[in-house]
Amino acid sequence: MASYTPVELAFSSIEPDGCAKDKAPVLFLHGVTSSKEYWYDIPQTVANATKRKPERVERLVVEDIAGNKEALSQERMNSIVYFLSLAIKAIQQVPAGEDEEKAKHFILDFLFKNLPDEFKKHNNKDNVLSRIQLKRTADGRYNFRGNIEAVSKALQNAESLMTQPTGLYEGAACFIYGKLSPLNVPSEEQFIKERFPKAKLIGIENATHGVHNDCKKEFTEILLNFLLE
Repeated sequence: MASYTPVELAFSSIEPDGCAKDKAPVLFLHGVTSSKEYWYDIPQTVANATKRKPERVERLVVEDIAGNKEALSQERMNSIVYFLSLAIKAIQQVPAGEDEEKAKHFILDFLFKNLPDEFKKHNNKDNVLSRIQLKRTADGRYNFRGNIEAVSKALQNAESLMTQPTGLYEGAACFIYGKLSPLNVPSEEQFIKERFPKAKLIGIENATHGVHNDCKKEFTEILLNFLLE
């Protein structure tokens, strides 16, 4: 049996109106640089509509940057590591006792001042601002809610981060993507359907990588239609 190290998970459990006890929960997993708060009120909306109890789990790293290992280049990993390093530098410069909203905008301005134009092309400021989730420390400063340092360390070596996906999932699956996302999910449709034969790929206009944040209404409607089929 492979060895493993248990980790603590931070999560929120959402109680729907009239929870159906016989239904499996809906789990919302966030991206590696985000936190459970990034889903906002979408879990509650889904809970009330489906009568299932969603759970938002934090610190469970799910690699959704690319489905195919070959697409997970070290260059792409390096760009993410650079983004995280800038975020760490930015938060260290926020003055102690600063108002949280001012702290978020300070970090945002620092990032957009130092990030390459290619990043700015695919990420608008409102989207990035919504992903800056902070918690105050005992000394009046801030930390990110996501474990940024651990994520940055894990991304140092793309080869060891992710093995080639194997296996087959024959149940219903839905891949929702932004048509303005740099990840180009449609280009991997064949790869996805080799492992998820019943997969639906649904693109949303005017959405980048942060689909549910860019187009919350459209994302939620697609999600609910899929869950209630």
